[in-house]
Amino acid sequence: MKQTLLILVMALAVMGCSKNDNITPPKGPTDNEQPEPEAEYTIMMLAPTDIWEGYTKMPMFDNIKAHGYSEKVKFTALLKHGLNAFNVLPWAEGTRLLTLSKGDTLRNLRYAGADFALNNPDNIAAFINDAARRLPAKHYIFMVTGTGGIFSQEEIVPAQQCDGQLSRAIAADGQRGSEPISIFQLTEGIRRSKVRPDMVVLNAPCALQMEYVCELAPLTRYIYGAPTDEEYRDMLIGEFMGALEGKASIEEAMQAYAARWTEAVESTLDRPSTGEIDEKQSRTLVASSKVDAACEALKGIASGLAAWWKAENGLEMYEKFALVDDSCTWWLKTDYHVYSVDARQFTARIGRVIPSLATQAARATQALDDMMVLRVPLRYGGAYNEEEARRSHPTFPSEFSVGITLTSKEGYESADEADENGNGARPALSTLYPLLRFQRLTGWASCFP
Repeated sequence: MKQTLLILVMALAVMGCSKNDNITPPKGPTDNEQPEPEAEYTIMMLAPTDIWEGYTKMPMFDNIKAHGYSEKVKFTALLKHGLNAFNVLPWAEGTRLLTLSKGDTLRNLRYAGADFALNNPDNIAAFINDAARRLPAKHYIFMVTGTGGIFSQEEIVPAQQCDGQLSRAIAADGQRGSEPISIFQLTEGIRRSKVRPDMVVLNAPCALQMEYVCELAPLTRYIYGAPTDEEYRDMLIGEFMGALEGKASIEEAMQAYAARWTEAVESTLDRPSTGEIDEKQSRTLVASSKVDAACEALKGIASGLAAWWKAENGLEMYEKFALVDDSCTWWLKTDYHVYSVDARQFTARIGRVIPSLATQAARATQALDDMMVLRVPLRYGGAYNEEEARRSHPTFPSEFSVGITLTSKEGYESADEADENGNGARPALSTLYPLLRFQRLTGWASCFP
């Protein structure tokens, strides 16, 4: 009962910030604007900038301007610039609203002050609603550009900023002390809005995790992002807009965009033929309608592994990890002592090394394949030699899938106390993971050895 109450209190906490935050958009820049004619698509981007990033993604916006205004695909963004830009450029002050306008210009309006909370779900919902009112469309795409990160016990919002709220950071607001924006806040913002986007784009490294995908799935038809974080490249939004203009469906458009994007990124590479793998070009498009089926299949892996660990209780923890890890299970990200592994590679490995779980593993692998309607194959780029790369990495996957959390039971239950200066406190993952829809559907934490 106490645990249930704790989870309920924490779930409520992740949905709102302190009472000092704005909960409605400020009166101002777009209130009197007349809606534009209905477009086919409107892209609405939330783009906070971490304190270290300086100018906010300027090449990305240059790419949008280079594409130019379109009657078919509209674009708007709510963003903040990093402190380096904020301190010296008047047009970068506070919270900015950009809109691609006729004449191929990005109109730049001051939307609110620097203290405007982009992690407040009411503010996220207000931006989505305002964008849909100004730029009505048949289909909406909601994009988040940020620093990325896996679901771990890192990245907690300081108590003085958000009532002690715990937060998983997909993005961070540099003008509010690198305050994280979590998957819970993003999904709640979409839920509170009047719009159900056809696609959510997580334009952030290592953001395409099963934990995040499962949270977003009830709110959108597609989810697109990167499971890895190596030398991450932002989306080329101008190319993305062009692909949407020329294709009848999102799936066709994403196929076209993937080809344009890999060609554009590959052309910028000029490296010797070392056999090194170019991980940054891995991207996946997930069909939300298939996510729950994948979760049901992963539930079989979780319960089967839990029983198998119990039966093999003579094994040390590192020996258990060694059984489920080899060069075919790619570790995508390490954060504290929580890991993200490639979900498809992991389930396939389970089927190879644990015969009693071969059936469950085959079902899970197939369900993941069904869920992923597009996987952008890895390119070796520039002067890379594919044959040499394959010799160096014979089991390297040609395509990544989605990330999934893996840690030890000890790591799951461990928490760090604050140091003498009040820094470094980390909650146990076991207090956070139950908040996830993914955990409720799969019981995934039971398979941590």
